[in-house]
Amino acid sequence: VLYILVISAMMPNNLFRKGAEILLMVNGAYCITDIAFGLRTTHAFVCNRLKMLERNGIISFEKQGRIKVINLTRKGEIIKTHLQGIKALLHSGL
Repeated sequence: VLYILVISAMMPNNLFRKGAEILLMVNGAYCITDIAFGLRTTHAFVCNRLKMLERNGIISFEKQGRIKVINLTRKGEIIKTHLQGIKALLHSGL
């Protein structure tokens, strides 16, 4: 999974890049609709990506009324930190 996420951060293809962007957006304050709106993609696309991340132990869902709040697990926090570093390197021009 980490390999797929690292590749997705570097690939120009929206399908892969948006998967990494979803992970970078998750901070407990977002629900699926907020992420879909922020990335200008469909709710279904975000749901599918989040299900994959949940199956791999990277995120967990917390139900608050009608809204599912997305939280990173310890594993997810580590991956997000690495992705942020990769993103910073890519934008620095090294």
